[in-house]
Amino acid sequence: MAEGSVSLAEIETAFKKFAVHGDTKATGKEMSGKNFAKLCKDCKVIDGKGVTTTDVDIVFSKVKAKSARVITFEQFTQALTELAPKRFKGKSQEEAQQLLYGLIAGKEPANLGVTKVAKAGAVDRLTDSTKFTGSHKERFDETGKGKGKAGREDIPDSSGYVSEQHTVTSIHSVKRNKISSKTVSRKSSFLMNSPHSKMANKGPSYGLSREVQSKIDKKYDPELEERLVDWIMAQCGPSVGKPQPGKQGFQTWLKDGCVLCELINSLYKDSKPVKRIQSSSMAFKQMELISQFLAAAEKYGVTKSDMFQTVDLWEGKDLAAVQMTLMSLGSLAVTKGDGCYQGDPNWFHRKAQENKREFSEEQLKEGQSVIGLQMGSNRGASQAGMTGYGLPRQIINNN
Repeated sequence: MAEGSVSLAEIETAFKKFAVHGDTKATGKEMSGKNFAKLCKDCKVIDGKGVTTTDVDIVFSKVKAKSARVITFEQFTQALTELAPKRFKGKSQEEAQQLLYGLIAGKEPANLGVTKVAKAGAVDRLTDSTKFTGSHKERFDETGKGKGKAGREDIPDSSGYVSEQHTVTSIHSVKRNKISSKTVSRKSSFLMNSPHSKMANKGPSYGLSREVQSKIDKKYDPELEERLVDWIMAQCGPSVGKPQPGKQGFQTWLKDGCVLCELINSLYKDSKPVKRIQSSSMAFKQMELISQFLAAAEKYGVTKSDMFQTVDLWEGKDLAAVQMTLMSLGSLAVTKGDGCYQGDPNWFHRKAQENKREFSEEQLKEGQSVIGLQMGSNRGASQAGMTGYGLPRQIINNN
């Protein structure tokens, strides 16, 4: 071997390094066309004049097997033999080949162009576990490695050995759980005792909604509430109980719909409109009973304009409308006078009833000759003092 010449062993070493680049399953015995083009580019075999990327692809296709996609080291050396005279023009084949080997020997795949992680201040603060605080810090150990499930949950030690540190940690965790449970219970009791939780599961109103709701609440009549409670207890009996005084107690008393259904059933002698009345704590069951009462009340004769909506009672949005519906129902019961009404009749006003009149044929004929007062009247009219037509009006009285 001449002085300064490159051995095939050095070329084979470079071949193996480029052959396994980017492919974890590669053995280094075969090289793909992509890696061959990278070798030619990184080792500056491609100069853009004598050798181009097209020349490299053509030579690769020429030396590889017909149906293969890779080349062996022997085929690789044949490809270099094809490229050497193109890369070094004016040189002999052996001299050009040695110069080409010199470009490849000792070279490794370059990582130029690979995207690297930016070390910006904000990104570094978010990705550096040593700068984490609070619960995030507990999820990593001193080396910055994540603890996994142990960093998120308290996993009990089932080894049988309880250390002093574990005992202290357990005591603190028990105390912390007790404090948190007390806090939750206090919050629950506060929410249950608040007026909005009793009316409905919604927050307070603000702005225009609050102003409108305030006007609606002012329509509620406490005196009318006492009268309606007395009537319902007299109509249904003592089994329905008596509510707490005030709007809140009145709404709670009627909210489940049972009292209302008992009231409408008591106004019928036979064929009760609500067949089954069963108390329930479920919202949709209570609202269903209220809807049955409204349907029965409308059938009884209450006009739609006097009916309240289900949410007006169940959510406490408009209890004044509930009072108006019960007043209309009581007035109808008093007016019908079928014996089903119980209580003082003076609690409700009687509705205007039909006053039908019948006339005979003679009376109807006499009425046809009478001039109605809407058309004027001719009673007391005469022609006394009138002058003849066409004469001027006499201003001077000769009498």
